[in-house]
Amino acid sequence: MISVMHWVTRSLRQKRLKQAKCISISVDDRADFRTVRYRCGMLAGSCGFEGFAATSLKEWAEMGQLIHEGALGVFRSGGSAETNTIESHDIDKSQSMADSILAVSRRAFEDLEGDVDEDGLQQFLQQVRHFAADQGTAAQKCGQILANHEALANLVWVGQDPAHQVRIASKDPLHANENFGEQWQRLFNERHALIPDIQSSEVWKSRLLAAQNYVLQTVGEQGAGLQTVMRTLSFAKQRFDSTATPMMRYCCMIRAIAIMCAMQACDAPSSAFIIVLLGTKLIGDRGKNLPSPIFD
Repeated sequence: MISVMHWVTRSLRQKRLKQAKCISISVDDRADFRTVRYRCGMLAGSCGFEGFAATSLKEWAEMGQLIHEGALGVFRSGGSAETNTIESHDIDKSQSMADSILAVSRRAFEDLEGDVDEDGLQQFLQQVRHFAADQGTAAQKCGQILANHEALANLVWVGQDPAHQVRIASKDPLHANENFGEQWQRLFNERHALIPDIQSSEVWKSRLLAAQNYVLQTVGEQGAGLQTVMRTLSFAKQRFDSTATPMMRYCCMIRAIAIMCAMQACDAPSSAFIIVLLGTKLIGDRGKNLPSPIFD
């Protein structure tokens, strides 16, 4: 069944790429893997959009998407690669990156038997107009190599993703700030920091889910108007940019986390009513006067 879903997804992606009028590709290296993504604008006829012919809200709602995006493929750049020879390590990194992007593009047009739809592949390559990567020298040189490749005759714009550089430049100043640094250490970085401890304990995660349900039943929403239960904090300590989402989720779930900490602090079963009282107090105050961090 997984194989069926895999090939159905690939066939739908091939159909979209063949109908695309303009395509942008981006590349990002993560550990031993290189992720190649696409974003494409669809042809007018392929999405029911013919010269602003829609005259009612229903017609607009029934139109197909004008933009599609997703993963074109993942290339293993390290570890047990397909070809691991001395010569392969001596290849220019930018040239190797460009070759891997072309290899991923070719693999995206393979069928179940491994045959490549050459016409579809060439049509896709002809519609690629934009390439985006981080501001690294190798990645930008890769863009220039692709722009001069005969298969990508219409690639005219090699862009930079400034978000990578902004994250790197902002990391040290933020951690140097006394208030931010102290709170980040206590919530994310210390040996028994709160967020990693929650993620590594199935019991704590279960209690946090129960606390979120209690907050929703009592107030109707969590922080920032959140009306659903979040099942993960999505924290990965090794990636600085992954801290932003867990911080936001921590702020949204601050009442539920406070109740969970109270549940953990109450050892005796007879003290269970303290949890309810504390939770009711925090929810009633809507979290305005919570200490930082929740419990010292």
